[in-house]
Amino acid sequence: MTIIPRPKHIKILPGKFCLQKDTEIFVEKKYIQETFFLQEKLKKITGFNLKIISKVQDNSKKNIIFLKIQKPLPQVLKKEEGYIIKATQNLVSLIAGTDKGLFYACQSLIDLIEKENNKWIIPECEIRDWPDFPWRGFMIDSARQFIPVEIIKRYIDIMAHNKLNILHIHFSDSQSFTIESKKYPSLNKDTHKDRERGAYSRKDIKELTLYAGKHKIEIIPEIDLPGHATHILEQIPELRCNVKEGKVSEWVVCAGAEKTYEFIDKLFGEIAHLFPSKYFHIGTDEIEMKDIPGETTSWQKCYVCKDRMKKEKLTRFRELFYYFVNRTKKILKKYGKQTMMWNDTIDIGKPHNIPKDTLIHFWRIAKKNRGPRKGCSLSKFLKDGFKVVNSFYPETYIRKYVKEERLLSWHPGKRPPVPVKFRNSVLGGEMCAWGDDRGYEFYERVIPSTLALFGDRVWNREKVEYVEQFRTALPKHIFGPQLQDELDNLFEVLGAIIPPLKIEVRANIEGSLKGKTKKEKKKIYQSTEKTIRKELQEKKVFNLPYLKEYLKSVCWLREQRD
Repeated sequence: MTIIPRPKHIKILPGKFCLQKDTEIFVEKKYIQETFFLQEKLKKITGFNLKIISKVQDNSKKNIIFLKIQKPLPQVLKKEEGYIIKATQNLVSLIAGTDKGLFYACQSLIDLIEKENNKWIIPECEIRDWPDFPWRGFMIDSARQFIPVEIIKRYIDIMAHNKLNILHIHFSDSQSFTIESKKYPSLNKDTHKDRERGAYSRKDIKELTLYAGKHKIEIIPEIDLPGHATHILEQIPELRCNVKEGKVSEWVVCAGAEKTYEFIDKLFGEIAHLFPSKYFHIGTDEIEMKDIPGETTSWQKCYVCKDRMKKEKLTRFRELFYYFVNRTKKILKKYGKQTMMWNDTIDIGKPHNIPKDTLIHFWRIAKKNRGPRKGCSLSKFLKDGFKVVNSFYPETYIRKYVKEERLLSWHPGKRPPVPVKFRNSVLGGEMCAWGDDRGYEFYERVIPSTLALFGDRVWNREKVEYVEQFRTALPKHIFGPQLQDELDNLFEVLGAIIPPLKIEVRANIEGSLKGKTKKEKKKIYQSTEKTIRKELQEKKVFNLPYLKEYLKSVCWLREQRD
């Protein structure tokens, strides 16, 4: 038994609490939502439809799961999301200072459940737990590869079980614009027709925000500007720069034109109220990729941009970018939102006028010919007074880049290095799942395990020392305690917690079942395949679509041994 993310303090005692048909869930009426969540999960695991009560008729009653909001919460450092679990032979108590903490206690309780002699038991224990970082996010890219609502809900389920609390959705890029716009309906046209496209309706967004909210997850929308705007400029060409000679940029909107800010005002005005989130992400990355033809600005040649610079007394084109950010920030403030933006176009090594209440989303210092470099670093943003969310490239980029051995020792305050006195200014991190035309196949087989590992890395500063124990705990963490014990070695069979990207390689051959002979491996692959097929047929475990993906990987491995 291992809880993921690992709790701060856990003490396992000799006794056992046995879940039975007559086990009751006691709760104060005010916090019923978390109770129904737990009731549903326990029914899926045990088959028992446990009764929910708000009053104990018999004080000698035993076999109760007790949910309680309590303040203060002793010996828990982060009260907002912290919790306590106490399990004895007669009583399991889940105690938290808020509904969020209670929800996370329920998630941990699910990991605690074990099957022993055909009985469902919870070991007697004492747990105190809280997160080290308040921002624990996952970014998905619906602009390059449209992601149906039902798949996003699956992501939310996995995020919640790993105690992640921010879902950042990249709604726009050069390929498409994926939020229904009534002000600018042309933005939702599919002009490329080279892959699946779509747009989320008002109803879809409401459904997603409500579903995420029930799982204690906040959705942060991102509309990427002024760069990554090819699709927007195709549909609304009047937002292009105005140049007398040379080719106009099809990548970046005009930062000097008033009509650009009128467009942003109308567009953000209709989008902002759809999301209850505090922040609105405006992108701002990669606007000057001089090494890639066509993906840079026309600002230096644009007479409208030059007129704007003269009017605003701007001396450098970097200042025009800051002007764009500040104008956009004022628009968002009008709609009750704070601004979040990528870091790479801010020259943090020189004076700037970006307000300090702008939340910086750090991913890297720009490459040569792609933005400012000299004197730029994560620590410089912190020294300048900014709060930062860390999505350090390549540590947090799933596709192509993330390395299991690196992620095991990473946390948002470690790489890039953060001075100790600024550690509280790093709010946390986000794992990024950028899309492309290859579809979901890769993510369908890596998201469950990758988010489990990443969830630990943004919950705990301490690195994962007992990797094998963590790896063995993953299958039941992902698929539930009802999963057969024979699949505890699933990730040893697959060869990695995070399998490699290559489409033709469904698992890590070199890492799979190290030390075993070819004959032994084939036998284990056959046995694993048989067990997975049985689980898929019985349909008792959680996250069946992902188990189907792992079956493909195991079958491929077996075929390599034939």
